[in-house]
Amino acid sequence: MSNRKNNSIATDYTEKTIILNVGGIKYETRRSTLVSYPDTLLGTMFADRNLSLLHPKNENEYFIDRDGNLFRYVMQYYRTGKIYLPYNNSSYLKDVSAKSSSPSYFPLISFEEIEAELDYFQIPFERSPKPSTLSFTTNPTVEKLDQFVYALRNVIREVMSICETEITVTFSKNGWPPFMNLGLPYKKGAIIVEDIDLLIKPFGCVGYTFLNKYGADIGQYLKSEIPELSWQFGYSQNREQLKLHMSIANKKADDYNVLIEIGQGKDFKTFRAHSSILRARSEYFHTALSNDWLRKEGDMIIFKKPNISCNAFNIILRYIYSGTIYLEQLEDLEIFKLIEASDELCLFELFSHVQDYLITYKVTWMQQNIFNVIQVAFNHDSCDKLQKFCLNIINENAWNFFQSEEFLHVTETVISRLLKRDDLGIEEIDIWGFLIKWGIKNSDVPPESDLENFSSEDFLNLENTLHNLLPLIRFFNISSKDFYHKVWPFELILPKKLRQDLLSYYLTGEEPKYTEIQATRISPKNLDSEIILPKHAILISNYIEGKNINSNSMSSSLPLTIPHSSSHLVKDNGINIPYRFKLIYRGSRDGFSFESFHKNVDNRGPAIVFIKISESYEIIGGYNPVGWYSYGNYIATGDSFIFSMIDLDDDDISLLQVDSEQQQPSGTILRISKVRPYFIDGAIFDTQFHGPCFGYGDIWFGHKSKPRYGSCTKVYYEQNIRDDEEEFYVEEIEVFQIVEK
Repeated sequence: MSNRKNNSIATDYTEKTIILNVGGIKYETRRSTLVSYPDTLLGTMFADRNLSLLHPKNENEYFIDRDGNLFRYVMQYYRTGKIYLPYNNSSYLKDVSAKSSSPSYFPLISFEEIEAELDYFQIPFERSPKPSTLSFTTNPTVEKLDQFVYALRNVIREVMSICETEITVTFSKNGWPPFMNLGLPYKKGAIIVEDIDLLIKPFGCVGYTFLNKYGADIGQYLKSEIPELSWQFGYSQNREQLKLHMSIANKKADDYNVLIEIGQGKDFKTFRAHSSILRARSEYFHTALSNDWLRKEGDMIIFKKPNISCNAFNIILRYIYSGTIYLEQLEDLEIFKLIEASDELCLFELFSHVQDYLITYKVTWMQQNIFNVIQVAFNHDSCDKLQKFCLNIINENAWNFFQSEEFLHVTETVISRLLKRDDLGIEEIDIWGFLIKWGIKNSDVPPESDLENFSSEDFLNLENTLHNLLPLIRFFNISSKDFYHKVWPFELILPKKLRQDLLSYYLTGEEPKYTEIQATRISPKNLDSEIILPKHAILISNYIEGKNINSNSMSSSLPLTIPHSSSHLVKDNGINIPYRFKLIYRGSRDGFSFESFHKNVDNRGPAIVFIKISESYEIIGGYNPVGWYSYGNYIATGDSFIFSMIDLDDDDISLLQVDSEQQQPSGTILRISKVRPYFIDGAIFDTQFHGPCFGYGDIWFGHKSKPRYGSCTKVYYEQNIRDDEEEFYVEEIEVFQIVEK
């Protein structure tokens, strides 16, 4: 029932056109339409008494942070006093959504969503516990018309993302399938049309009827969505057919008002565009075209971007106009250049999409062009996805990377990110040697072969070049022999306190006073695991080492930097960790059974088990400092611990205190729980009829017929390592023998 009321509001106010930008979708209406329903939210907002409280954009545009697709039902009420609700079970809608490259154009809307939206905007309607009895008007014709309009819009966007041409669609009154034709050579046009015309195939006679009755309105609506659209239609002589002609205003149109000069030298081209479209689709152009200092020639805006290639900008301009892009149709180098151009023009969605595409589909090309890729990736701070991917590629063959001539020309940022990695597969003394070569190449100093003639000024210049990188060298992991022959000749570039610590460390074996000993590196090639990464091995290894140093306390802070306590950390052969992880059992290789577990693990001494839980990112496990022997009883130890790990990021590692409610940090979240002092006698349960069991159910595998099912219930250990105690399924399990070096 309509509650429209007459209001004595000034005509010049109520008749003013306004734009409601609802979730990015714009609706044009008049104030009089809204204030005619004074008891609704919008009627109240736009009432005369509240005018001073409104803050429009561009004088008449108001942003409302709600669902733009649902809002059309709200506007139906303001315009008609009724709500026309489409059926929810449209098979066509689902089919088109599946085929569309932009499924969001075809939103599936539920009764509950519309009811919530009407409630928010205070639209009166009769509530009912059953959606089918809501007091809405269900109109299948309205639904089909919506689908037809959305299909046409998608056809326009799909075609114009590929090429600039005219689209002609013929609809027949007798119900024949629509026929689409493009203003291109037949073969090329047929290839493009082959998939796109599926979007309008369901509309035969219906399409003719809709265009015959609502053609002008449909065209007006689509122009509001795609301002550059050219739209016209006409009939055959006997009116049995209706031809619809659509095209996008492009650089050849005569109503452009921006000349964009792209590139320089031979790679120079002038593009024509429309300021309204550029400002609407790009934050960069929205700001740039609003500045008063822009150069103009008459009514024409002249805009220059010499640092973008013409080909890349041509692709981006089509993306700005059409909203879609087909990366698979571009050359590898074209795709790569879009990284720089899209970042420069603040096209963030495209920028992210191009990174994802390169990482997913262009791995080989990036491996072959890694130096060009890192040069671009690390010139753009927001290119974090590609940066991490490049670092991983480099790390897979780090030796060749550092030995190459191109390494001498990479930036300090790239080297810094590499040296911070715990899994850099090169001996520390070799890393030092490569760093010295890079520093000399990028400093005004003599070659390394002329080291004896280095002046104090030469050493100062070299130190200035390497100043930020020297702290990343793990000097205490270099053998005394290599330190004396290869590091000490450059003592003048080392900080004074570091020199004192190094001399004391290598001459007397005393721990450093001023410098922390960094975690030792491990090579990815030295770890045979399908579950964990080298950083996880380092994490657990350092934790075990910390436990051995102080067996009375399991610190709640992670010992990523550990003090020197033995010769474990003084290495003569490069990459090392205090313990070697020797794989002795893998479920997928040796069989998921308790019998296979004990056959491979028993009598092997201290071991650590890693369990990958199915359908999750979670890894759980436990450290058994005694080992398994199928004793048939409990093993007593105060040195065991259990843990869980969840990876949230590629680089960082952090400890989560399991008894706190703090927000989980990024990185590898590690939960560690030690055995309670008064339950030491029940630390490990060791029988041939069980799998790896810790405590009295803290980690439990007790069903011989279901060896891949386990559970975690806190009993003998101090904390929960999982958020629930439900039974889980093992995707993979690995046990490593811990061998002290």
